[in-house]
Amino acid sequence: MTVFLGLAMWCFVWLNMSAPTEEQLQRELEQQELIEDMERRKQENMKAIVAAKRFVLSKLKSPSTARFPWGSDEYNVVSSHDGKEWTVSSHVDAQNSFGAM
Repeated sequence: MTVFLGLAMWCFVWLNMSAPTEEQLQRELEQQELIEDMERRKQENMKAIVAAKRFVLSKLKSPSTARFPWGSDEYNVVSSHDGKEWTVSSHVDAQNSFGAM
């Protein structure tokens, strides 16, 4: 009986030591929320870049010659505080009316 109680007590102590604390759980939750927020912003930035490219293409004389930067890190994307307006800055190479790039 003493061995059984000792074993049961050891298991109880071990389980309590290995269980995450409330603070650890809160920290993990905050980290997960930060990761999800970063992913959401990344997706919103990509949508803004695509919309900006479409707008620029609609204004070019020869849109089929347009060459935009490849990586998203070559775009500067800024949103308003309410998230309703976006500013996308980058560059594009395309032929003009004279055929020059």
